[in-house]
Amino acid sequence: MTSWDTHENVHVLDSGLALVTGPASNWVVVGTGDSWLLVDGGYPGDVDRVMASARAAGVRGFPEAVLLTHAHVDHVGAARRLAAHGVPVWCAAAELGNATGEKPSQIAPETAYAKAAASPLWGAWVHHAVEAGGLDAQRLRPTQLRPFAARAGEVLDLPGHPVVIPSTGHTPGHTSFRVGPVLVGGDAVVTAHPTSPVEGRAQLLDAAFQDDCEATTQAARRLCEVQAEVLAPGHGPALEMSAVREGLRSAHVPVDL
Repeated sequence: MTSWDTHENVHVLDSGLALVTGPASNWVVVGTGDSWLLVDGGYPGDVDRVMASARAAGVRGFPEAVLLTHAHVDHVGAARRLAAHGVPVWCAAAELGNATGEKPSQIAPETAYAKAAASPLWGAWVHHAVEAGGLDAQRLRPTQLRPFAARAGEVLDLPGHPVVIPSTGHTPGHTSFRVGPVLVGGDAVVTAHPTSPVEGRAQLLDAAFQDDCEATTQAARRLCEVQAEVLAPGHGPALEMSAVREGLRSAHVPVDL
């Protein structure tokens, strides 16, 4: 992976909301001053980047909470560090097994290594994932987690008042959120990934990353129905929702434009 600059990767999408494009996964800073929310948190090796980017986005101290779209290792890195300081970590109840490690839903290392042997893109990603702490087996403790039912349309009592959009498929409890005009999509729909040759275009992650491919497709269709202006994905740059719909249609994902 290339060198990473904090300020170049903090993208303000709305007042009090910034998408941070990390070296291999993204996170979102919501709020201002001392009242803010972190959505996702990169790899374990991204913790310092997460906190530096939060300061660059204009917030101070620790967040009021961390909100997870899902509990894959490339999204919970900072969550684990912040939880150790008493910051609560919110996730859908159906994602608890993934977050605690009691019922993990993550690509198996042997699958990743087999793909890496056949593809330079996968090889580079596996190398980065290992260097960034992707094999770290430490998980969140149940006492650190604040599960919610993930009912469609539920408004969470957190900075930015995220609106819940269930998007299971990538993981059993994957959840997206609308914050104002921004759709925080997690990995339900992405616009790039180190294993993909396509960047800046809406796409679904490789089937090897999905818990349920059919459910992932249905989740993508639901996200296209959300009344939002821009997608803040879990991987890749932000993209206007009109372009998201067009990109998925081009990728043969059946969505209504």
